[in-house]
Amino acid sequence: MSLLQVTDLLESEILAYLFSETAFKATLVQGANYEELCKEIWPSLEKILVKAAHGASLEHLHSLRDNIWFLNRPTGSVSLYEILHKYGQELLVNQGGIATPRLSPQNPKDTTNYFSRWRWFVYALPPDLLLAASWGINGPLELQTQTPLLKTHLQDHGYAQMHVHLGAELDFSVYWCSALSLLGSATFQPHSLISKGAEMNEGKNLAPWLLAGSIARLWLYAFLQQKEYSNFSQYFFNNIRVRLIETRPHLLATLEAVIQSLLSPQDLPLANFYLMKELYQDPGFPIQLPSDLEQVWQLDPISQFSPETMPASYKEVYWHRQAFAYLYPSLQEQHPRSQSHNPDPLFERLFWQCIRTKVLLYRHITQRPMVKGLQWFIRHYERIGSLSENVKGLRLSKAFELDGGRKGLRSLEVRVAPDNEPADIRNKVLDLAQKWQNIQNKGNTEIGLVFHVSKNRGKNKSHHWLDSHANPDSKINPTGYRYAKFFNKKTREVVAYRQFLEQVPLSIFFIRGSDMCTDEISIPNWIMCILIQSMHEAGLEASRCLKTLYSQWSFSAPHKTMHVGEDFHHLLDGIRRLAEVLDFVPLEQGDRIGHGLALGISPSWWGQQHPVVWMPKEIRLWDLIWEWQQYQMLLATGNTERRIWIEEQILELVQTIFGIEITLREVINLYQDLYNRQFLWAVGFPDGNFLNNQEYNFHRKNEQIQKRLEFLNFYLTNTNCFFQGQEIIAVHQTESEIEALYAMQRCVRNRVLAKDVSIEVNPSSNFLIADLQNLDKHPLWNLNPPSQSTEDMGPPVNICIGSDDPITFATNLPQEYELLYDVLHQKKLGREEARHWLDRVRQAGLDARFTLDLTQYTSNPSDIWDTFLHQLNGTLE
Repeated sequence: MSLLQVTDLLESEILAYLFSETAFKATLVQGANYEELCKEIWPSLEKILVKAAHGASLEHLHSLRDNIWFLNRPTGSVSLYEILHKYGQELLVNQGGIATPRLSPQNPKDTTNYFSRWRWFVYALPPDLLLAASWGINGPLELQTQTPLLKTHLQDHGYAQMHVHLGAELDFSVYWCSALSLLGSATFQPHSLISKGAEMNEGKNLAPWLLAGSIARLWLYAFLQQKEYSNFSQYFFNNIRVRLIETRPHLLATLEAVIQSLLSPQDLPLANFYLMKELYQDPGFPIQLPSDLEQVWQLDPISQFSPETMPASYKEVYWHRQAFAYLYPSLQEQHPRSQSHNPDPLFERLFWQCIRTKVLLYRHITQRPMVKGLQWFIRHYERIGSLSENVKGLRLSKAFELDGGRKGLRSLEVRVAPDNEPADIRNKVLDLAQKWQNIQNKGNTEIGLVFHVSKNRGKNKSHHWLDSHANPDSKINPTGYRYAKFFNKKTREVVAYRQFLEQVPLSIFFIRGSDMCTDEISIPNWIMCILIQSMHEAGLEASRCLKTLYSQWSFSAPHKTMHVGEDFHHLLDGIRRLAEVLDFVPLEQGDRIGHGLALGISPSWWGQQHPVVWMPKEIRLWDLIWEWQQYQMLLATGNTERRIWIEEQILELVQTIFGIEITLREVINLYQDLYNRQFLWAVGFPDGNFLNNQEYNFHRKNEQIQKRLEFLNFYLTNTNCFFQGQEIIAVHQTESEIEALYAMQRCVRNRVLAKDVSIEVNPSSNFLIADLQNLDKHPLWNLNPPSQSTEDMGPPVNICIGSDDPITFATNLPQEYELLYDVLHQKKLGREEARHWLDRVRQAGLDARFTLDLTQYTSNPSDIWDTFLHQLNGTLE
């Protein structure tokens, strides 16, 4: 990561720190003590920045601070508005009714990559805050992140969305309205925003402060809409306070405590949480759930004070601008009262505290950069749910809008989780089918659901995975088998899915795929393969049944896609897991792989970044066994010394893990037997009853098979074997190891190509989860190079683009294309060459989509939908 790129990150975080928890407690605003307060909060930020500085000196950090916090002014006052305005003007361009991110520098000598720079600031601050500060009252109120040329091209030629999770198909503006509407509800509690690693004491203090800030926000906005009182102090004492005494006098002390707490914050507000909720609720403004996206903005309590002429979706930006115009009239266009304006310190301090609570929530749910791995992502993803409930029913509509509905989106696949009962799955499918039917002007957009089985590692609060699903101890897995509890839980979901398809086989035109996702390394592939195989078999049976029932509607079975190769202990571990799903699910032509980054990461680069990897012995054992098999089956080439060394390492690991004499062949058989369903049932997995079940009695006639089953049972149930397998070892990236990684990549990429399987790439998601630091280093450029690759990592493979979790990664599908187009320009590709590569990827997405063009089956697709909805309603009766 170059110093220029580091500087973009550092600048965004230095700017955002003015709205941090530390700045909140200091109530930082313009004034005589601004410089002193900046000195007070800087040391805590400096400690954070030096860890992410990547070679930047302290002098560099201090210079950035002086330029941002003081606008490079040695003397004179600085307002927070001026700072935001400077960066908004630099990063955004006024296009009339809309604003777009700046793409090209104003100065020919300026080498800044402005779109990449914009993305760093979006990770740090809500985009609407920068938009609001960029221009005055009459400035653009809408932000669009696509360049006109690319927007037109995608709209004319079409593209597909094949990797997005419905639960995260929101943007922050919609989420914010939902949050504001829920703060007074029974579901919002002091612990609602608790999360490991979160700001405000791991989120424990965030909910009370968000509520306090939102109370003040409501009255600040109301003040700006009236003309009777000239400052907020007058309005507070002569209006708000008086009205409260008349209507709800028991809340007067709570109101005063909220104001005092925001002006002099301690760890928690002085006011009682539940009395604050009562104060926030307005009996005259009942919350009504929106039936469409146009009504979402009415969830925001300030809508009761809003001018009716104001487009609802612009209210947040507009009220920020009203406040800026009122507070800083000399710096921008005039507010209606600003000609006689006098300073209003109470309004100013409360306003910036309100902004900070909003920024804290934004950073709470938007994945923070510079931390690698899916565990960090999972923490941010799990924070979405508590405050998004009031827009849950609009996620499909928002998905259609975010991904470019009516603007080139040809295919939309959304991922949803199965339930434990077929009736619940039926209700979910019916609800989404009806919502899709109600979306207007869909044009030729195809729709499909992909049901995903999610992984998790269990509690895992202890060291060495002792509390995880992997531990066969009866306290974790009552039947005494590794992963048995997890497997049984997920089997209930799969059985419900199968039963639903049996009841309504026609649903496979709408349900178009199955998937496994979330915490990749938490559950081994041998567990997940059984579940995905079972779901796919149900789809095949539904397809066969459908051909009998409706010969004219002979739809293909749902496809398979697997999240794999994104998170791993060792690069070899990631490559192995990819190969396992290819071979053991198995993936077939038309199926896809989610992420698959391990096939595109340069082994040489990876080895330099990770000269030593510390990992569990058992994972290393499976990696080496798999690598040895590739040589034995002549699927990969390797030198004799490497093979001999692998055999020695396997036997050494076997001895320390199993503690018994085992041959190389026996442990290789164990690896294969884990993927044999009949063998697993024979040893009693997952519910016990080894030695007394029908499968085992059948196999015990063969002495060799019986011995394999006994060893399989030993592995699944022996706690000492589990403990020893979790011991950590150091793996050094030797020249031999790096050469092997290249060989294994070529081996697996050849299989991906031969099977005609596509890889789903999610640029922003991968950028943050893998901590790539620079999108130019994304493995996708190795998976499908725009030009001749300098490394022999295997043949190019088909990739297609998705957005994964839009709200978590502050993105959407059109923006993902824009990001890639921007990088292609960084790579100095000509316009035609860049467009050719992007078209190749765009078309690969359309070719690999799971959704169906119903006009290929009937001249009137509504016949299929009507029949389907009738059947769903019939099963409800």
